[in-house]
Amino acid sequence: MANEEPGRVEKITQDLAAYVNMRVDAAKLSLIEALATIFGSGLVILISIILGSIALVLMTAACALWLGELMGSLVGALLVMGGAYLLLAVLVYALRNKLLINGMVGFLSRLLFRPKEKIEDDEHSEE
Repeated sequence: MANEEPGRVEKITQDLAAYVNMRVDAAKLSLIEALATIFGSGLVILISIILGSIALVLMTAACALWLGELMGSLVGALLVMGGAYLLLAVLVYALRNKLLINGMVGFLSRLLFRPKEKIEDDEHSEE
């Protein structure tokens, strides 16, 4: 019995080291998945912002020209459009916590902290 103890302790030590290594590898893979999801989402958001900005500039120019014809003054129409954007900027600033910060926190928490059931469902669906 005394001869079996050193072998068992060594085996348990090896198993524990293997378990710790597997947990570290799982954590690394989880981090890589989270970073890939964040960067992918960030890229989609960046492209959407760029395309949306181009569309907004073109629509603003068209609206200013149309208002200029209605008002008889292009300068007056541009001032009206500038005032509308200034009002919109003040509104966004006033609601920044509700619109931007809380939304971003929720978005990132959904990306990073998916429920375990969802992860297990994803793993079973791949098989």
